[in-house]
Amino acid sequence: MTGCEPSNTPSRPKSSHSPDRVLASRGTTHLSCPRSEVDCGVSVGIPADDSLDTLVAEVDGYVAEGYQRIKLKIQPGWDV
Repeated sequence: MTGCEPSNTPSRPKSSHSPDRVLASRGTTHLSCPRSEVDCGVSVGIPADDSLDTLVAEVDGYVAEGYQRIKLKIQPGWDV
């Protein structure tokens, strides 16, 4: 296992060890990974003007910038 494959371990709400402790326990200071880049995302909240059009425009902007994952935060009444 190179450290890049998804784990079969169920996710936990909080990590019990920091990344540097995990690496130290493996006897290394870095993870080997064949990828030079990783996908990244952005989290978008409800706009100040409560406008769905504003939200869509903001998301469109992030997509145009190349973000591949977008997390939308919602609240009751915003679950469109």
